[in-house]
Amino acid sequence: MDSNPQDQVTKRFSAFWIFYALLALAGIASVIAVRRGAPSEEIDAGAEGKRTAILATVREATQKGITEIGFDYKDAQGGHLPTITVPDAVIEKAVAKLKANPAHKMAAPYVGSKEDLARKAKVHDPAESEFQKIK
Repeated sequence: MDSNPQDQVTKRFSAFWIFYALLALAGIASVIAVRRGAPSEEIDAGAEGKRTAILATVREATQKGITEIGFDYKDAQGGHLPTITVPDAVIEKAVAKLKANPAHKMAAPYVGSKEDLARKAKVHDPAESEFQKIK
């Protein structure tokens, strides 16, 4: 053991506070370095005009495309999404087209349907296999 335990406690106590003082100085130095390196104006200040022009072009193209297909377009109010309404004439035209093309029969039956169960119940004849017909 040490002959003077009080001396050891004093060294540890002073080392502890010296460490935290150096840590605080390093933090202050890093904050100063970051503040000095920051640009004085916004980095993308010049791009704001380009972004606004592109946004206006996109909004105009969207409105033009929606009105060309026959929908009613109303601009966004207060930052909300634009309102798009479908006129009754367009809905009736779409329903008439759907009625003109009735549903087609599927090539594959549903699992568990009568056709599927009949196909599964049929016994496989190896002589009639598709692989036998290939020459």
